[in-house]
Amino acid sequence: MIGYCQDPVLKGNLVLHCQSGRLVLIFLLLSIPLTALAATSPFLMDRQPDGRWGFGYRFQHPHFAGDVAADFFMGFHELSVEAPLSDQLVVALAVPMYKWGFDSTNEPDDKLIFGNVSLGAHVLKLGARQNMSLAITVQLPTAQDSADHLAVLGLLSHPSVWQTFLPDILTLQTHFAARIPAAGEGFVRLEFGPDVLFPTGDSNDSPVVHLRYGVGVGVATRRVGASIEFAGFWETDGDGDDFSENSAHVLAAGVEYAGGVVRPALYYEIATDEIFDSTLDGVLGLRFTIKPR
Repeated sequence: MIGYCQDPVLKGNLVLHCQSGRLVLIFLLLSIPLTALAATSPFLMDRQPDGRWGFGYRFQHPHFAGDVAADFFMGFHELSVEAPLSDQLVVALAVPMYKWGFDSTNEPDDKLIFGNVSLGAHVLKLGARQNMSLAITVQLPTAQDSADHLAVLGLLSHPSVWQTFLPDILTLQTHFAARIPAAGEGFVRLEFGPDVLFPTGDSNDSPVVHLRYGVGVGVATRRVGASIEFAGFWETDGDGDDFSENSAHVLAAGVEYAGGVVRPALYYEIATDEIFDSTLDGVLGLRFTIKPR
């Protein structure tokens, strides 16, 4: 599945350039005064519910290279809802979509395709300090069976979770997360767990396991928050897969205002592996979360 990003046609159209632009944005996001920053939900890793109702919208716009003129709203879109069943149990639903659209007569008309819908449960306040959680999520095989290049563009818009736009795949995710207080208002966030991808439909392929891991550092006050995160996965089927050739990693930095009912967040992602070198410069993300009082 990692081979999707080595598609020769896509490489020919999307040549990497402008490395400095994405680094400048990362620097700007991190240079906000730390005395003004607050708790955020992760940008790469699992969302971390706080035990309240929540409604969310997320948009991730890929930055390709060359003279490719992409529609402004081209990219990954997601609608989500979180519903508390108790102070320790939250269920979550996420509906991913991909907006296709290049400003070119050689490309098809604008198109919206749906990805694999996620339905999960988050068990909160685990451990002696109640700072750990467990997420069990099923990604249903609802992705539309579209042309391969549409699936590839969906993957490049959401590189931290590749299977979101792969058709005929049912995924079981089991992730353990911890948020560890650090000096002052800082914290460290850790995540680990397997994603098991089961082929469906007419496929006779064996299940594939993505061993997922992530680490983030940030600062937290009551109103604004910021963090930088590094997350990845190793794809394995148990046959001694080479780590360097079967893994993918993403670096992200972002800020979020968490002091009101509407919580906007801005972040930027950089895929760090060579398989992205000729296809993807970075991904700009925008997220809005509504937390009724």
